[in-house]
Amino acid sequence: NEQNKVYIIKRDPGNWKKVRINRSGENYTIQFADIASTTFEEVTIEKEDDFNAKFFSLDNQIVDFEPEKARWDFMYGTYTVFSTFGQPIPYSFSDFIIINREQTSVAMVLEDQIDYQDFTASDAASLTFSNEINAIGSTWRQGGGPSSSPFVFGDRFFVLKDSEDNMYKILFTDMYSDTDERGELSFTYELLN
Repeated sequence: NEQNKVYIIKRDPGNWKKVRINRSGENYTIQFADIASTTFEEVTIEKEDDFNAKFFSLDNQIVDFEPEKARWDFMYGTYTVFSTFGQPIPYSFSDFIIINREQTSVAMVLEDQIDYQDFTASDAASLTFSNEINAIGSTWRQGGGPSSSPFVFGDRFFVLKDSEDNMYKILFTDMYSDTDERGELSFTYELLN
């Protein structure tokens, strides 16, 4: 069928793979091979309701990466989006925060509205929460540029609701280690209810 596409993955110079993913009942079957191969390997990924996603490595097959969906709220790392500059081009964000969109929702609060220290659970009634995976994204920090380093915005904080209706306020405070190495997240949080 025309929807059953074969994807070509360039992993590094000279290491190209071809991959096809099929539904198999409630599960998924991944077929993969070297680009010039006439045969392929096949692995079935079983759907598990306790997880948002399963992760697969062409070298190591199924890998443990994401915890069970009820055991995490947000993740800090890199994230890739497709930007369109005439054609889709992948753009990788460093220092990006995703939320567990199946279990968590988030709202951003600007401190010119209310200070982090003064914010209480009753103040959250007027907020609009989002469960989009990139609801925090890169909005907590400035990315930097040719003449400036990235830095954490000091004018905002976030309110997070988890699957048990716990509500937290979160203030991101730093993105550097004690030796000024980028990529070490620091934050303060407080349970509101």
